[in-house]
Amino acid sequence: RLTFLFPGRYHLDVDAELAKRWRQGIRPFDGPALVAGDQDENEVLLAVRCSLGLLCELHGSKGLFVNEDWHDHDGLVKPGRPVSWAEASTWARDIQRLREACSDDWRVHTLLFSDDYAFCLRYWVGGAGECRLDLCAERGVVERLTSALRDGGVAASIETSAKAYLDRTWGG
Repeated sequence: RLTFLFPGRYHLDVDAELAKRWRQGIRPFDGPALVAGDQDENEVLLAVRCSLGLLCELHGSKGLFVNEDWHDHDGLVKPGRPVSWAEASTWARDIQRLREACSDDWRVHTLLFSDDYAFCLRYWVGGAGECRLDLCAERGVVERLTSALRDGGVAASIETSAKAYLDRTWGG
């Protein structure tokens, strides 16, 4: 396993910590989840762009990490790596960049989270009508983003329990 050192803090095995938090239902999995499934490319691009914009506004002073989440593919979770907010934002400039920043394997999500685990954003760019995005975060953040996405024409719903949602999708 890869261990990262958060500056001035502690060593943390990122994938193990996320898995522990999910299983225990603690932040960011202790609240609701926004779910935008079965989207087309343009809808998921808009959803990623809106998500990153809001999350950067709220948490841009925090460290950001990215990894490939294979839960929906074969269960493997690869370790995360640090990424800048600016780099992550460039991925959402157009659909080609978003595709290039993602795994090309089926149902392998790109997963972004802050170093304080305030949120867990996952998205996957598949074929027509197969793109997905979900966000586990505080209720106010999930509600605010859901409203913005709906206003932009993206079908999004709120699961009341992020843990229960991921238990179903990740195989609790």
